[in-house]
Amino acid sequence: MTDNNKLVINTPTGFFLLPAPTILYCKEDHHTCTFYVTGNTVVPSDKSLSFFEAKLEDWDFIRINKTLMVNVSHIKNLKQEDQTYLILSDDTRIPLTNKGLALVYDKIFQFKRPKTELAMVD
Repeated sequence: MTDNNKLVINTPTGFFLLPAPTILYCKEDHHTCTFYVTGNTVVPSDKSLSFFEAKLEDWDFIRINKTLMVNVSHIKNLKQEDQTYLILSDDTRIPLTNKGLALVYDKIFQFKRPKTELAMVD
């Protein structure tokens, strides 16, 4: 990893230098991580998500579950339908669990998500 807002991604055929602002999100599958980048570029890595996690957190990425980290600067919208989704700048829909939703609220708004159920007062 480098200090210039670029991430070195080792691949089976060489390496990529990815500027952090271009990374939309990254996803782990079978202990390898794939980076999804602006311009519909997909960059596979031979490392796990946990290998990149600390550096990505320094660049305002948030780990929303065991297998996904999202670049906060690419979050465009939060949509609640049958399930809650993050909508990214390229219109990718990332499903959220309740825990993931709370993490997003904490990171973006710096406070806990308001409770949706209010206590009844007599």
